[in-house]
Amino acid sequence: MKSIELTIKENKPTPQILKKDIDTLVDRLQRGFSANKHKLTQLNGYYLITNIHLSKWMKVTPATVNKWLKDGLIKYSEKSYDNLKFFDVNEVISQLRKQKQ
Repeated sequence: MKSIELTIKENKPTPQILKKDIDTLVDRLQRGFSANKHKLTQLNGYYLITNIHLSKWMKVTPATVNKWLKDGLIKYSEKSYDNLKFFDVNEVISQLRKQKQ
């Protein structure tokens, strides 16, 4: 008896953030950071900003921020350490604005 091999391809759209929401998210992020940076821990001059901080400031859920990370829409800071991942506000703003193009 011969066998048949089937391949199922999912046609998923590329994940993205709605263009109309990006300016709002950037504005909220900038305001949240400005209002709270005096409370943040610093390491070697870098603010240690977590996904919880981002979600709180942008008024989205932590799950949303984690999904953006998983989908590659935002990334941890290039300044992060192997065992300590954090975000840089300017890098996140740049990454969000790239979604608008």
